Amino acid sequence: LLNQTNMYAHRKQAVSTFSGGMRQRFGIAQALLGKPRLIIVDEPTAGLDPQERYRFLNLLSEIGEHIIVLLSTHIVEDVKELCNDMAILNGGRILKQATPSAARKELIGQIWTKIIDRDDLEAHEAKYNVLSSNYNEDNSLNIRVFSSEIPDTEFHSTEPQLDDVYFIALREDEPVLAKS
Repeated sequence: LLNQTNMYAHRKQAVSTFSGGMRQRFGIAQALLGKPRLIIVDEPTAGLDPQERYRFLNLLSEIGEHIIVLLSTHIVEDVKELCNDMAILNGGRILKQATPSAARKELIGQIWTKIIDRDDLEAHEAKYNVLSSNYNEDNSLNIRVFSSEIPDTEFHSTEPQLDDVYFIALREDEPVLAKS
């Protein structure tokens, strides 16, 4: 198991000297001792540097060929890398269950982008179903909007991402506030 988790070279080291990624891999080795059919990992790559993160994702992928790995995470990139099935949960309820690729395909033709000034974000959020916004190097914003039709002629259709699926599922789950 230490070989499988790439920890054999560190077998005589004290666990207290391990990096975060090494502790994660050592924990997987411990979990595999009983030959389980299921392993549950919670936020397994949080706090790992990029090299350790990919090493750990590869390990989980390898383990997943033989046993069920249940991954609980907010890191959408990990879901995209590892999962062949996913569920988005909120408050203990399943909001969406699909394969990552099927969930993205459902949104084709419904995700739109536009570059705006930072000062215009609030107005766009009031007018459109803005899912996310990202800063550009020139301090403008790239916004992503969910709409079945082009919101206006300045928007461009774009490839749906797993983040879009997540934001839409959560937004659709928000309670409708009663108008006073």
